[in-house]
Amino acid sequence: MTIRSRASKKTGLLRHTAIAIKKQFGQVIDQKTRTFDDYDEAVAWRNLAKAYMNNQLWLTGTVTECTTVKEAAAYYQKMADSGIVHLGKTEYSNLSVIVQDGSPLSDLMLCELDENSIYEFSIWRRGTSRSKPKVDSQTTHNNLATLKMFLSSLKTLFKLNINPSFMEDKDLKKLLSREKLTRKSQPRDRRPEDYELEEIYNELETRQQSKRVKIPYTLVYLITLCTGLRENELVNLRAEDLNYSSKFIYLRTFKNDGGLEAENNWVKQPLVRGSFELLTTYLKSKGIKSGKIFNFKAKSISAAFRRARKHLEIEDLRWHDLRRESISQLFDKEISKHIAKKISRHKDEKTMEANYIHPDMQAIHNVVPNKLWMHDKMSFLEGRM
Repeated sequence: MTIRSRASKKTGLLRHTAIAIKKQFGQVIDQKTRTFDDYDEAVAWRNLAKAYMNNQLWLTGTVTECTTVKEAAAYYQKMADSGIVHLGKTEYSNLSVIVQDGSPLSDLMLCELDENSIYEFSIWRRGTSRSKPKVDSQTTHNNLATLKMFLSSLKTLFKLNINPSFMEDKDLKKLLSREKLTRKSQPRDRRPEDYELEEIYNELETRQQSKRVKIPYTLVYLITLCTGLRENELVNLRAEDLNYSSKFIYLRTFKNDGGLEAENNWVKQPLVRGSFELLTTYLKSKGIKSGKIFNFKAKSISAAFRRARKHLEIEDLRWHDLRRESISQLFDKEISKHIAKKISRHKDEKTMEANYIHPDMQAIHNVVPNKLWMHDKMSFLEGRM
């Protein structure tokens, strides 16, 4: 464990890089690094990373069975912000919802959670009206899935005497389902129409011409449609990870927005459909040779997209739907599943098929013969219809 302090060549300010290394039989098996402006913050992060890597977080006594859900969630999110644990964007948001003001779970101690508190939370999320719920039952289901993950993680990391399995109680599940408080998420199949894609591009192009805007909206929009990259993956791209000869870029952080992965876990993202040219042109124009390519956060992209969509009065379209559109377009062009899977980086082909293969109407009509008699078994109809 060490802290390396160096003065920045650009600013002259002292920066401190905390390095946490775990060894086994003299070999490095895990390593995490983080750079801070404040030395004390670097030391605190190093100590936290050390405890995590050695499975000794429980020794810190930071989270116990008597810690409230709100306090535990805040600490877990802090660890995620520091890159100690992985917490996806949706999971992070769900945790914030679970402990927001008014939540029946917020001020409960971890040891007080039970089936009844879960039922009360689900009622609170729905609201008093069954016919006009405040949130969709799928959303509540996702909230509870995150809560179960959160409790299971705390139990393991801090060796807590809690049992998250109560959330799998059959009677509780039946009650939540019967009252229509929760239901499993259904795969989205929303694909933007061609005119919607054009309108959004034009709107983003107009918005980025403002002097106050520093984000190349149209560039990230097109790269997403080219490659299917997620927001968090986009904002963590680094110039030195670009392979010019084979036209791919390494993803150090993928899907979950946590700390950088060990190098042997980096993933190759093929830069197809013109994305390589778009990216290299941008790097050249900005003079970027190393470090992060984009200097903004993932939420800035989705926020701009929502504003553009609202202005254009386009309904039920999310930024992540562009990833589905990107992958679906590959199948529209009859790209093989094997190649599409390399681009989308799905480990599970079933997930890719269920969530991302949604041919549009034009693609269906282009592939399926428009005459019934063109099938051998129906040839008797030729000339009759």
